[in-house]
Amino acid sequence: MHIHPATLIILHHFNFHQSERKPSLRAGHPFAYPNIKALASASVLKTLALERLQEAECLIENGHFGGAYYIGGYAIELALKAVVCKKLDIEIFDKETVPRHITKSFMIHDLSDLIILAGMTSELEEKCQIDGSFQISWSLVSDWSEQRRYEVACQAEKAKIFVFSLKLVIEWLQKNW
Repeated sequence: MHIHPATLIILHHFNFHQSERKPSLRAGHPFAYPNIKALASASVLKTLALERLQEAECLIENGHFGGAYYIGGYAIELALKAVVCKKLDIEIFDKETVPRHITKSFMIHDLSDLIILAGMTSELEEKCQIDGSFQISWSLVSDWSEQRRYEVACQAEKAKIFVFSLKLVIEWLQKNW
């Protein structure tokens, strides 16, 4: 039985209970559900962002370009959410301390919206104006959507350029998290 590397990555983060036929998170994991009381902390978001980047690189190295593109996009999303936490001086979006309507606005995938939530619109525009390669990288990265999960394939060169662009954008975001 051959298991796709992207599936192995997902299973690495979740315990799969065959009897229930649905994924169940490890005990103590910050994303435990269905009764989510808190989202991931800022430090966990940073770690996850870097892990998703490494996983995208691993998938590229093993010829799984669609998976690399899909997983890689989450690296930027998580990095931006870490920046949001820092800018709002919130270590964790705990439903007990942060109003639900604010927490709900944090639970999005749109990278342009996350730039706004992170208060980085002006910084992004300035960075794009002074650095043409960063502008191209942001353009490629910001085009990502979690809807990629429904796309069957991705060209090797597109995925490689995307992951390279991810690295540039994450380096910039790390200065703000």
